[in-house]
Amino acid sequence: AKRLSADVLNINASTSSTTKGESLLDTLRTLEAMHCDMFVVRHSQSGAAHFIARHAAPHISVINGGDGRHAHPTQA
Repeated sequence: AKRLSADVLNINASTSSTTKGESLLDTLRTLEAMHCDMFVVRHSQSGAAHFIARHAAPHISVINGGDGRHAHPTQA
């Protein structure tokens, strides 16, 4: 994405507000407020990317980069 001149924001779960009790939905709303238009989600919780896709604003694209039992959905 960086090679295509996209602005990239990496969020490390161990240093994010989720460690202080912020929900995944709260994190999504924060990122939406930052005008993100695409999420590549890699999360330890099964279904996290699907949850984000269901709750994200209609203009936001979501790519599952791996979640729980769906560890590597983009590998061939």
